[in-house]
Order: sequence, then structure tokens, then C-alpha cells
Amino acid sequence: MSSDFGDDSGEAMLRWAVRVGERGGARALIEAAGRLGGSAAEVRERPHGTSAGPGMREWARLDLATVADDPAELEPALVSRLREAGVESIAVDLDGSRALLFKVSDADRVAAALDEASSVAEEASLGGDERPLDLRAEKAREASRALEAGAGRAAERVAAEPTRLTARPGRAAR
Repeated sequence: MSSDFGDDSGEAMLRWAVRVGERGGARALIEAAGRLGGSAAEVRERPHGTSAGPGMREWARLDLATVADDPAELEPALVSRLREAGVESIAVDLDGSRALLFKVSDADRVAAALDEASSVAEEASLGGDERPLDLRAEKAREASRALEAGAGRAAERVAAEPTRLTARPGRAAR
């Protein structure tokens, strides 16, 4: 999963997702992936695709604090992901928070890159396992055999120890 993109950005996204999961559990990880996806939707809703004219903004801003609790941790992966998508971005400190600036005309590509990053984070939140399928299958078979062997021993113990019912004084035995 982390090597799907041919560079370190996928691995950085996975490390970020794992750290979020370790800090706050699966719920925090799912929420973080949702914020990343929400940022993609927000970028799509902005007016874009036209050249700057009078009164129109040429640059758009993505506030990294809305995307991640620790923006510095995720920023390099997002910048790399945007660069792969052909988007030049500039990381700046604005109004006391970290932001990425990009051209309004690149909003569709930014949204697509954020969607892709969100998918990576969401897959990690679902417990994506990078071990080869045959190794995972063998481990599952071993666990199944161990459970079956344990269940068989438990059934043997129950059968070997007959239940003794004794009558209390004044009551009949069952």
C-alpha cells in the first residue's frame, strides 16, 4: 500500500495514519481520514478553472490545521503528493497556522490528490495488512488449527468428567 505511489509520500501517509491511530485509536484515525477527504471536497467547491480577473483570486489556501492535528507531520507527504499531481504549492505560515498555497486553476488536481491521500489513510484505518497473502493465509490456518485443537481438548475434558448430581435432604435427585 505505501509503495503504490513510487515514492516516500505513500509511506509518509501510512506512518501518519499509524501515529494517529496509536494516539487516539481507530476512531481518531477514521476521523483524520475524514478530515483529509473533507478538505478535498472543500477544494472542489471553490471557484476554479478560470484565469484571474478583476476581483478574482489567483491563489487558493489549504489550512493544514483543518487536515491534521500535527500539520508539520503531514505537510511533506502532501507537498510530495501535490508535486506528483503536477501542482506547485507553497507552504507558508498565515494567521498563526500552516497552510499550502496553490493556484486556483489547480484545485481539481489538489482535490484528487487529497482524495487519494484520504484513501491511503482510510485503508490504514481499516487495518490494511502489508504481509503477502500466502503468509497471512498460513497464519490464519495456524490460528484455526490451534483453536480447533483447544476446542477438542475442552470437549474431551467435559466428556471425561461426568456431572454428579446429588440430592439435597428433602429433595429428589435429578
